[in-house]
Amino acid sequence: MESLLSMMRTFLIILTCLLISSCRTTLDLSQDEENNPCTDHRYLKLKKVNVSKMTKAEVEYFKYKERQCNAYLKEEKKQATTNFIIILSSIAAVTITLAILFSGKWH
Repeated sequence: MESLLSMMRTFLIILTCLLISSCRTTLDLSQDEENNPCTDHRYLKLKKVNVSKMTKAEVEYFKYKERQCNAYLKEEKKQATTNFIIILSSIAAVTITLAILFSGKWH
């Protein structure tokens, strides 16, 4: 029984380290903001302008950034889903581990 407890503790420590290492830092978030085509200053200005009042170059730039922004948002959504699955899996693993640990102490 003691070896099972030791294995469970080791598992929890490894799981905790993995969760902590997957956390994003403020630097990561600020770099994401810089790489986000949806926050491009010129693009945001053009979004407020009617297409008929844009020059050909502005329309091309707007369309280019619009495609980039849509792709970026799609990837962000995909990443958010992946992160959610990882969090749920981790919670389930911790819950099962704790249930096993505590069920052994009360028998």
